[in-house]
Amino acid sequence: MLFRVLFVIWTVIGLPSYAASADVQEALTVIEKRMLCIVLLTNAQTNDQFGLPLQFEVDSEFYSRANREAYFSKFFKLFTDAIQPFEDKLTEDEQEYIGQKTYKDSMTLGAQWGAKATTNILSWDKPYRKCVADYGLAD
Repeated sequence: MLFRVLFVIWTVIGLPSYAASADVQEALTVIEKRMLCIVLLTNAQTNDQFGLPLQFEVDSEFYSRANREAYFSKFFKLFTDAIQPFEDKLTEDEQEYIGQKTYKDSMTLGAQWGAKATTNILSWDKPYRKCVADYGLAD
């Protein structure tokens, strides 16, 4: 699922090998602001290694499979809406760069949070709930 999210990012946005334009910087800021939520919500929704421990060890109602899927779906819609304005502003190279950078950054962050989950799944609870609250995903 994370790859589907990144594919959408790649197709909606992208980046060249020269100094980044203001539009590229703005697009990256929009994405980076949401990066932790992208990683947590995507992995909890698509990967039972993270989602099921949250459901059965932390909060069975809040982290139920149906709720995790709903949080992810709502967030993905909000995220897509936030990056959509850049589609016509950026060149194909800029879009590719943003896709590559976002992929690399999300994999790095995903590995860090994946390691946290293997030692203490509770480490995901507070930031995950913050994402849900900040974006009104439980409404």
